[in-house]
Amino acid sequence: MRKIGWIGAGIMGQPMVIHLLNKGYEVHVYARHPERVEQAKNAGAILEDSIEDLTAHVDVICTMVGFPSDVKEVYDVIFSCIEKGKTCIDFTTSSPKLAKELYIKGKELGVHVLDAPVTGGDTGAKNGTLTVLVGADKEDFETNKEIFEAFGTQIEYCGKASCGQHVKMANQIMIANTLQGICEAMSYLKCKDVDESFVYRFLRNGAAGSKQLEFQGKKMLENDYAPGFYVKHFVKDLKIAVQEAHFPLYGVNRVIKEYVDLMDRGMSDLGTQCLIEYFRKPQIKAVIFDMDGLMFNTEKMFKDEFKEKAKELGVSCPDYFPEPLIGCDSRKVAEFEMMYPGVTRVMEEIQEERVDYFFTYFKEPGSANMVGLQNLIEYIEENKIPYAVASSSHPQAIKKFLSHAGFVLSPNVIVSSKEGYKSKPAPDVFLAAAKRLGMEPENCLVLEDSKHGIMAAANAKMHSIFIQDQIAPDDEMKEYIQESCTDLNGVIDYLKRCK
Repeated sequence: MRKIGWIGAGIMGQPMVIHLLNKGYEVHVYARHPERVEQAKNAGAILEDSIEDLTAHVDVICTMVGFPSDVKEVYDVIFSCIEKGKTCIDFTTSSPKLAKELYIKGKELGVHVLDAPVTGGDTGAKNGTLTVLVGADKEDFETNKEIFEAFGTQIEYCGKASCGQHVKMANQIMIANTLQGICEAMSYLKCKDVDESFVYRFLRNGAAGSKQLEFQGKKMLENDYAPGFYVKHFVKDLKIAVQEAHFPLYGVNRVIKEYVDLMDRGMSDLGTQCLIEYFRKPQIKAVIFDMDGLMFNTEKMFKDEFKEKAKELGVSCPDYFPEPLIGCDSRKVAEFEMMYPGVTRVMEEIQEERVDYFFTYFKEPGSANMVGLQNLIEYIEENKIPYAVASSSHPQAIKKFLSHAGFVLSPNVIVSSKEGYKSKPAPDVFLAAAKRLGMEPENCLVLEDSKHGIMAAANAKMHSIFIQDQIAPDDEMKEYIQESCTDLNGVIDYLKRCK
């Protein structure tokens, strides 16, 4: 019986090792954290100190690590010391492209390489009922079939190298869309004041039933997010699927966005069933917004004013100024000053005059955003919701705006660029506002109309609404937009839903 080496004995890998031991195989294990493979050790596994030692002592090297980068790192070591004639089986769900590269490299070294991702989750691994999807030369598949049968009940030959990974991608695409459907169905019933558990209790045995609903539905209802499969690894898989597909995976892209939001909220190491958390009402306790951009195009204003001031002072500078100067540290500003003498003075004078020119471009009272803002402030104050202005604008400009808005605006907190932040919205600005409001980031709603602001809110782990006014979102920005509305009246509807 051949000796087997195993690298990556995690949630699924360790039970698979134990099944091999129970079948009589001698199994050597390399683990970066030996204390995490005590079960395998107690079952008879031999722990090795290095990948090199493991490779030298076994006939078949099995790997089941986290990410394609981990696979590449591990195989760089294996291929540097492996003997001709040995076999490598990668059970990691990884890149089909990388699987093919490893196969080709193995051929050059006289090593048999198979990609064999599995499906069935931690339950299948523990019960020995995994489905194993193999991409390899047919002869190598047949030779290693007994190994697969130690922990799998459905062993499938998918074709040449990388085909196992492609079939696993199809599996992950279906799971993503199924989980999305379950979450939407539960959310639909909840918003109609119908018991969301009916999705699991009444529908799992009908036409809409699935393994995901059977295994994950109850966990969702019980808030049981113990990982059978980590969110971070599932997102990795889905991103590979998007890269490999030659057509848009609309459903998958949506699910990736939702999981990324959950990861930003600290859920990377939870199970995939925690997707339901994305659909549950956020606990919004405070509102933070950058008021100027919602009212007028400050970027165009600032650029026009800079050009006029530079001309007035006789300062020569490129057309793309002042953008490079915004948010620069003092050393960088000094470099610009050496190249274009006088630009620092232009910036200083513009900041001093900014209070006045803000209102040159101010929208007429009665405009949709002006009315929307008034309605929003009234709603916020009636419901005693704390709110803050977290703006890149000069504090004098903010205060003057507040006093000239045509109605009372009394934010609990004003955080501005004067307090040492960059001109572009940054997570620190929002976090400072939340801290001074006495709120946790996850309980704050940021209102923004800029790409930088939306991304800063995501990095601050806050909820956000994109108010589409001056700009249309680009592809990068779309990844970070959680909610969107065309005017500030839409924010009131959102806050009502979060009650």
